[in-house]
Amino acid sequence: MSNSRDDCVLNTTFDINYYVEGSNDAATRTRFVTLVLVVACVLISIGWYNSMRWSWARDRIRNAYNITDESILKVLYPNNPSATLDPNVAESYRSHLQAATMTAYIDNIRFVKIPFFGIAFDVNDLGFIGGFGIMTVLVLMRYSLSREIKNLNVSFREAEHHKQLCAFYHALAMRQLFTVPHMKGEKRNRKLAKLPELVSIMPAFLFTLGVLYDCYSIFGLRIYELERVTFTLCAEGVWWILICFLSFKCWERKRHINGIWDKYWRRIEGMKSSVVLLDEEMIDEFGTDEAVNKALRSLRAKSAESQVTV
Repeated sequence: MSNSRDDCVLNTTFDINYYVEGSNDAATRTRFVTLVLVVACVLISIGWYNSMRWSWARDRIRNAYNITDESILKVLYPNNPSATLDPNVAESYRSHLQAATMTAYIDNIRFVKIPFFGIAFDVNDLGFIGGFGIMTVLVLMRYSLSREIKNLNVSFREAEHHKQLCAFYHALAMRQLFTVPHMKGEKRNRKLAKLPELVSIMPAFLFTLGVLYDCYSIFGLRIYELERVTFTLCAEGVWWILICFLSFKCWERKRHINGIWDKYWRRIEGMKSSVVLLDEEMIDEFGTDEAVNKALRSLRAKSAESQVTV
């Protein structure tokens, strides 16, 4: 019977640069989609926060229309805030402030502008449109992560078959950004290594907060009648379910990628012994020459004792 591992070998020779470039290209695609996802989440979060009743933008509007607000004295007379304010100057200042504040609020908050496309939509549609955008990016990330996993498995298998696993592993590890693999002579920061996995969960967390605030605005604050926002609310509910599902799948894929790196690092660690090539399950216990020597001495002592007894 032929060896199944040998049947899967693609080439009789191993060009390390070819496989490093191929695997790195897959990681670069994932990296780009991750950056797009982070930017989209940040922009949607800013738009949602600015629309909230306790945001600074709304607070500025309330202060601009508050005729009892004495902060105008600190603006017009910073060196003498107790000075008597000229009513005409105060009225002119408030009129300009109210006009500028309201214009900025309408242009930048009530209507959300999409970067690069030059179009805008009402902030009340942010959950519907933003949720669809996040879901689309998560689908792209899911595909990118799956391709990266396939490339890693093929490349590592070829490198291991051609006895170049250690060289290939470190050559590819040096090109990683959002993956933090073990490296020879370096101690991996476990918290830093786990942090990129949270990027996949971030869309679900942020969108959950946005949907909860929209529900609070409708059922708690009663800003809008339910009949007017039924479609938007139902759409946000559907997007929320899909976003949570896709976020979990992307998180699962990222953990799988880290698992692949850890798997082959353990195999490299198993090569530390210059005499014995350990099986994978023996690496943690006997991964160094010192551990192997200790086990062999113990085995020799037990063998000597048994021979004396006999």
